[in-house]
Amino acid sequence: MACYTSKLNLYKANPQEDGESTFNIDTMLNENWDKIDQNAGETSGKLGNLSQLQTTDKSSLVSANNEIKNNLVAHLNDNVNPHNVTAAQVGAAPSSHIGATGSAHGTATTSAAGFMSAADKAKLNSIEEGATGTQTASEILTALKTVDGSGSGLDADTLDGQHAATFENLQFLGNYTKLATDAPSSYRKGITHTCGKSSDGWPFSYTGIITYNMYGNQAAIQYAYNYQNGQSNIIYVRSATYGTDSWGSWNTVYHSGNLTPATIGAAPAAHVNDTTVHITSAERSAWNGKEPAFTKNTAFNKAFGTASGTVCQGNDSRLSNSRKCNNTFDNVSTARSNLGLTGTSNTTHYHDSRYVQTRVYNGSLQYYNGGWKNVMVSPIKSIQRGIVTPVASNADTNITISSINANKAVVIIDGIYAQYNDRSYMPIVKNITSTTLVLSYSHSSGGDLQKISWQIIEYV
Repeated sequence: MACYTSKLNLYKANPQEDGESTFNIDTMLNENWDKIDQNAGETSGKLGNLSQLQTTDKSSLVSANNEIKNNLVAHLNDNVNPHNVTAAQVGAAPSSHIGATGSAHGTATTSAAGFMSAADKAKLNSIEEGATGTQTASEILTALKTVDGSGSGLDADTLDGQHAATFENLQFLGNYTKLATDAPSSYRKGITHTCGKSSDGWPFSYTGIITYNMYGNQAAIQYAYNYQNGQSNIIYVRSATYGTDSWGSWNTVYHSGNLTPATIGAAPAAHVNDTTVHITSAERSAWNGKEPAFTKNTAFNKAFGTASGTVCQGNDSRLSNSRKCNNTFDNVSTARSNLGLTGTSNTTHYHDSRYVQTRVYNGSLQYYNGGWKNVMVSPIKSIQRGIVTPVASNADTNITISSINANKAVVIIDGIYAQYNDRSYMPIVKNITSTTLVLSYSHSSGGDLQKISWQIIEYV
């Protein structure tokens, strides 16, 4: 269905519904053009002719408007009196009636002209008539002395209202007024002096204490000295531990009066550094590496060699395996003679056939038969055997055995497991572990149980 626009009420065809309708030139074109032309004429009448604009730019209303805006902004930013307004026109004072300070009625200073302040006027009124500023220091001192004294407000004998004797008392805290455990902050700032006893925790029976406290509990240092019967050379010092308001430990102050080798753990001057007294670290290490002393026997410190009185080395040829025995066993006849055996002829002596000459060579047992030969060793490590009656006709029979390696074992069984209906059922090996042999048979029915012999052979 066709519709109309909201502003100019222009006719709009619907493509889906009016696609098959006859195109009406008047409805779809001419009437719409008339509406547009009418609106344009009315709008032009309201806006007027652009040529009648008073602006420089007459190309469009937007351009003319922007020109006016820019001129207005420039006028607002002009601070040099663009309208040439005078002070009289606005009822203001002339610019010459402005203080050098930059504002109306500014107060005069030592470097700029201005108006007199109330304070300056009061000072001016208080100046004595005929006063002069040329008095000497001596004249001023003489004038001060005439009014100095108690009640004058000047009183040169005091400072901040305190007499000199007061400051002396403040520095001396009195005898035995402080404990060694009193915190640094308990001492007034500055230098103080007091006395203390060992019963109050001080280092000496009679201790003089000088304290310098700069920042209370953060930067204080304290000296303690012994003034009892010639002990004044001993001085201790301690300082406040930063930020904890507590004292550190006492340390000895060494000086020419108490500095001796003994007090610092040093050797006396007579202990000169010469080769008689001192040894080097290399010498000490060498001596520590020596073997401990022992009793010297006849075999100590012998030389290697082959002569009498010498000792063999590990590579001595006399220690080889091919070396012959001594003369006692150098040959058969001599050996038999030395052993007290009858018969000395190597050609006429025969061993009894019951005896075989043997030896152990390189870990193997050998026998002599025209030459040395290895004795064959059985490969069998162990043999276990026994006879067992099955526990039931339809159950496995477990046999406990000594520990073996099942992977190197053979099982031999003999006998009948059970007889049933004139049939015999042979046993079978169901399983073997290192400690158990399990026998069974291939029939689940009952029957008469028989005895079975078994044997396990384990090989090396």
